[in-house]
Amino acid sequence: MRLFKHGSSLAIVIPDNIIQRRLLKEGEELEFIDVDENFIALVKKTNLKNKIENKINEKTTLQPSKPIIEAVISEKNKNIPSFLIIDNEIEAREFSRRYENEIREKILNGVRSFDKKFYIIRNDYFEDLSKKIITLIEKNEMKLDDICQA
Repeated sequence: MRLFKHGSSLAIVIPDNIIQRRLLKEGEELEFIDVDENFIALVKKTNLKNKIENKINEKTTLQPSKPIIEAVISEKNKNIPSFLIIDNEIEAREFSRRYENEIREKILNGVRSFDKKFYIIRNDYFEDLSKKIITLIEKNEMKLDDICQA
């Protein structure tokens, strides 16, 4: 594909095979997402909005079969996910835009793992559980392996 001048803007022509495969129609709204310096994604706006909202609202918290320890969650952060796994970079970028202030204020932290997934955790949740887990290990009430399997 090549860019060409269309009035004062740059435009592209989407190849026929992509139009047919993705069932694109005239007037359909698409969105460019700047993933990194060499990668731009073109996404249907309706799909993007719905998919991101579903992913953010989806409960993907890890919960043991029977809880050993429970974190104390502050009332202020109650509506922010405690723990979330996001499968792809586009959704992770949208999540970070949505929670930009919370990330800046160090309420939320995240990391991209070797499995290419993004793991996001709320700091108060992490700190509370960490203290409880360390206490259990120090008192020899549970071994780390047992806690991981629970």
